[in-house]
Amino acid sequence: MIITRSSLRAMFKGFQILFKSGMGMAEPWGSKVARTLPSTGEEETYSWLTAIPGLRHWVGPRVVENLRSRSFTIKNKPFEKTLGVEREKIEDDKYGMYGDYASLLGQQAAKHPDDCIAPILLYGEQASYLDPLVGPVSLVVYDGQPVFSEVHPVDQDDPDSPVQANYYPSGMALTPENYELVRANMRSLVDVNGRRIGIKPDTLIVSPQKEGAAKRIVEAETIARGGAQEDNINQGTAEVLVIDELSDSPGVWFLAMLKNQLMRPIIWQERQKPRFQALMNGSEYAFVNNQYLAGVDCRGNAAPAVWQSIAKCRP
Repeated sequence: MIITRSSLRAMFKGFQILFKSGMGMAEPWGSKVARTLPSTGEEETYSWLTAIPGLRHWVGPRVVENLRSRSFTIKNKPFEKTLGVEREKIEDDKYGMYGDYASLLGQQAAKHPDDCIAPILLYGEQASYLDPLVGPVSLVVYDGQPVFSEVHPVDQDDPDSPVQANYYPSGMALTPENYELVRANMRSLVDVNGRRIGIKPDTLIVSPQKEGAAKRIVEAETIARGGAQEDNINQGTAEVLVIDELSDSPGVWFLAMLKNQLMRPIIWQERQKPRFQALMNGSEYAFVNNQYLAGVDCRGNAAPAVWQSIAKCRP
């Protein structure tokens, strides 16, 4: 192919179409776990109410309740992937593999939020984890504890505050009994006034290795208990979400409330959706390096939010 601005534009247009097609073929799970919020700047600050609003018996004058909240800030991060197409491949019409690459790149771009959300699930009992590209990433939520903790204070302003847990570090294999225990504990969580928050877990999150066990707990009509079959009282109490990224920790499982968008446990903050761009013929880079560039970039970040909406369990 003779390289002209027009021919390059047509080639990269084809790559762009394949990129968008690849995005459509992907099956990301992050949008099922995180609440997606738009961003208009370098960072965004969010507030979380410490108490759930409720009505009181009206006797005498109205009682004015001053809202108390906690805030946290999420800074956007830039992400990119760049592809170099050699001049000779274009001249010899041997650039078909780059089209396949563009399609795969589209799939990965669609799953990019998954890559940012997965570490929160994998390492959320730690104060931070080490990202090989950007260094330490904080996993601490607004109360000063890691997102998964045994000692979340009910009232962080009270040094004698009782604590609540959403992390079970050992002895919690995925069994019907443990599922029922964690579910009951989550529904018992309270705010600073002692009012039930109203957590209703609806999703059981597991690795591929535990998909069968999870479905037997929440989908089977009958279940074995004490050597006999009986009606499964947990049937329909949650949906199963299988996350491949949990494969390296196959015994770990999570119970979460995800249908309530306002109280999802993780935020995916989106500043710029993935976009595919290319440098055309005549660029200084192409002249010096004998190749043409195309790539994808986006901006955003993931961070833990409402810890009460998810619990992590280890066997």
